[in-house]
Parts: sequence; structure tokens; C-alpha cells
Amino acid sequence: MNILKFFIKKLPILSLVVIAGIILRCAGLVDSFVDHEGHDYLKSPVYTQVLDNAAKALGVGNAGTVTVTTASEKEAKEKTAEGNKPKAPSKDAAAAKASKKEATKAEQAEPQKPAGYESAEEQAKRTGKSLEEIKKSRDKKSNHTYVYADSFPPGASRPVVQAVDYGVADQRYMDEFGTKYDYIDKGIFAQDHDYYKFQRVEDDYFDNALFVGDSQSDGIYNYGLIRDHASFYALESVTAYNLFDVRIPFRSPTEEYDASLNEVLAKRDYGKIYICLGVNEMGVPDTILFRKAYIKVIKKIRKAQPAAIIYIQGIMHLSAGYSTSDPAFNNKNVVQRNEAISKLANGHDIFYIDPNEAVCDGNGDLRADYTNDGIHLTAQYYPIWHEYLNNFAIVRGRKDK
Repeated sequence: MNILKFFIKKLPILSLVVIAGIILRCAGLVDSFVDHEGHDYLKSPVYTQVLDNAAKALGVGNAGTVTVTTASEKEAKEKTAEGNKPKAPSKDAAAAKASKKEATKAEQAEPQKPAGYESAEEQAKRTGKSLEEIKKSRDKKSNHTYVYADSFPPGASRPVVQAVDYGVADQRYMDEFGTKYDYIDKGIFAQDHDYYKFQRVEDDYFDNALFVGDSQSDGIYNYGLIRDHASFYALESVTAYNLFDVRIPFRSPTEEYDASLNEVLAKRDYGKIYICLGVNEMGVPDTILFRKAYIKVIKKIRKAQPAAIIYIQGIMHLSAGYSTSDPAFNNKNVVQRNEAISKLANGHDIFYIDPNEAVCDGNGDLRADYTNDGIHLTAQYYPIWHEYLNNFAIVRGRKDK
């Protein structure tokens, strides 16, 4: 009887609270935050706190409810709960569950060498030929650019272009000054003694190439004089954090349409994939998180395109105007990030190249006469980038030409 009187007394207020909750829910009033990868997450809805506060003011339970449980009801609930406990799985079910768990672990583990790559040792074992025969054959097929060695030989990786430190870089956007980045040397990043040196190629080399990236790659499409050969998946807003979450224009010599990168990679096999990312991420702390995002990008591309040569292109340096004044957008930050991603190269199917070699002045700044905004090349200078790509390419054999 007391409970009934309580509900009758509080009914008008409870009704108002419930109605208010419905209205707020319909209005979708929620609070959210965006993490460093650009993913949008929802916090607790605003109206939840409103309802909870109202309920507390009324002296009732969560969201205006009252729960009264007698001793007999409590005992009955406990018995029901005991009866509903899951039974121990049979041996067969347990084994199946364990097998599924192991399969999930395998999927999440570091990817193994994909089917598109075979080391010299593996080829020798498969064919029955001697390792020396395999090495000589590879050297001939690659136009004498194959090197069997314990570590990167000269010519198999481009150096990270350095720049003057003007003392304006803010530590918040970077790892600790002087941080060293090592090669991963496992999974798809393993080096395995097989290295190829860069050589010059002609434009038909790009007939089966895909350029992936931000406004820099978009500039190559528009002004680099290569669009009659290569395909492009690039737009100004793209980052290492959202590359696989967006739908942007895909453009090839014969077609153009909006797509996700997964769709583009699934549609055909590419011989080379050029990645150019990093400018949009400069103001997002920090280098180690950027490198992790870049690693994820390469792993996903490699899984979809096991045989492609992957080129990591260094982030384009900024003009002296930026580098002497901006705490985030400066060349000290750029150089550190390029150092970090350059070590993702393995020398046989993942390579680092640095177009800054062709467009920077003696201080490592983007040449003032090559840019109008301090970030991008002006239209007439993108062909210099194109020429750089011609001069530093990898040909391992006939399929790469």
C-alpha cells in the first residue's frame, strides 16, 4: 500500500522525466570525442545524466524506477540464475573453441611473407637449384641491381633528406628529440638478404602503378604528366589514420569513380603502389603513433596486393617560411617522421624514396620558387617529382618492367 501511494504521489513528476528522456533521445543529444586516428566515439549520452540526476532528486532508483525485492523473490531469482548457468562444454566443443581461438590469434599475428615474395633461399629449395645459380639469375633479370647481403647495400635505399633546425618545433607533436628508429625485420618487413638497387625506368613502368595519398599525390595526378599511365587514389583530406575509412575518387587512364581503398585494391592486381601520406598528420601527436598508423596501412595494402612493390615516399618538406615559424608544420618534425617511416623498408619489395632530394634547397627547405603556399609544389614543378620517380625505381625482373 505504501509503495502504491508513493507511485501515485510521484506519478506526474515521473511522467515528465520519462517524456523529457524520450524527447532528448529523439533529438540525439550526445557528447562525443575524436581520437588520434580520427575515429568518432560516443561518450555517455547527455540525457542519461539528466535522467539520473532527476531520479536522485526524487529519491528513486536509476531513471525513475523503484525496485523492491522480498526475501522469497530473492531466493527464487538466485535459484533461476543457478539453473541458467551454462553447462561445462563437452571435450569436442572445448577443442573447437580452442581451435577457433588459435585461428583468431593467427589472423591477428604479424603477417607472414605473402605469396608474392620468395627469397633466394626459398627459391633454391623449391627449384633444387643452387643458391649461387639463383643469385646469378636474379642479378641478370634485374639488370645487375640484385645484391645478396646481410644488410642494406649502397643504392638499395634513398637517404632521408635532412633540414636545418630553426628551433621552433614543439615537442608535443614529436617524439623525444634524438629518438632513433630501427628496422622491424620480421614478417612482411623482414629483409632476408635479398636487396635490389634503384635504376632508371621509362613512363610505361607506371602502367600498373597505383598512387595512394593526400593532396601531394593529387598534385602529381593533375600536374605530374603521368596520368596517362598510372592510377590514382588521392585527395587532400586523406591521412594515414583514415585512408581505409573514406570514399574518394579513383582515377585511371580509362575510368573514374568514387570508391573505398579496399574496393580499389580488390579490383585488380598492381605491380607498384606509391604511398604519400603525412602532411595532414603533422599537427597530431606524435611520431610513434604516426608510424604505427603507417605500419597498418602497409600491412593492409600488402595483404590485398601480395606481389606489388610498395614505395614509401617521404613527406614533402615545407618552405623556410613555415619551418621558421610553425611549431607543428616545420621540417624538424617532417624529418623525424621520415626517419621513422624510412625504416619500414625491407629492400626487396618495400622501398623508401625521398622526393625532397629533387625539390629542396641547401637548408633542406622546400625551394621558395617551387611553391606558392609553402606546402605544395606549383603546377610547373610537379614534373620534377615525376622525373625523380623515373630515376629511382626497382626492377626485379620482367614482371616489374
